Amino acid sequence: MAEAIVSIVVGRLTDSLSEDAQLLHAVQDEIQELVAELMRMKTFLPDADSRIDEEKTRILLADVRELAYDAEHIVETFLVKASSNERKTRKQENKYRIKIKDIQRKISVIQDFFGDYNIRSTLESLESSDSSHETWGKLKRFHTFTIVEPEIFVGFQADVDCLVGHLVNDSDDSYPLISICGMGGLGKTTLA
Repeated sequence: MAEAIVSIVVGRLTDSLSEDAQLLHAVQDEIQELVAELMRMKTFLPDADSRIDEEKTRILLADVRELAYDAEHIVETFLVKASSNERKTRKQENKYRIKIKDIQRKISVIQDFFGDYNIRSTLESLESSDSSHETWGKLKRFHTFTIVEPEIFVGFQADVDCLVGHLVNDSDDSYPLISICGMGGLGKTTLA
């Protein structure tokens, strides 16, 4: 879950750098460093997600998610302020530089925790594996999570199993569009 959130934030920050380059010019270098740090941190998240049943890892992943949201919020806030105020002051730019540096410092602290908790980077595991050249560059389509979902569907289990079967079909490389149809009140939204 944290890996997906960090990926989304990295994508949004990268898009902002390309689309709003003129507005972000004052803090562009800091944002590029932040994106690089988030990408580095993201390599640890698959191993951390696989250990989510450990309390300390669950807390660490919550911190990662919060940090990613904070990074996105700071950049978006800077964009709003910069677009509304044509005359950017050095004081305002420095304020956002300091905030971005603070996020980078927090990322360093979290990366130290990854080492303390013996959480490995996917880059380390790819280097140590013999088949690394085969899996390098391929995206993981499905993630497994160790959180057990509570039983919330009563009488829908066959429908849920059918829907999940369609969604996780390994033989199909595309992303299917699945329609859920029926009368009002049957529980289509709950099922979705």
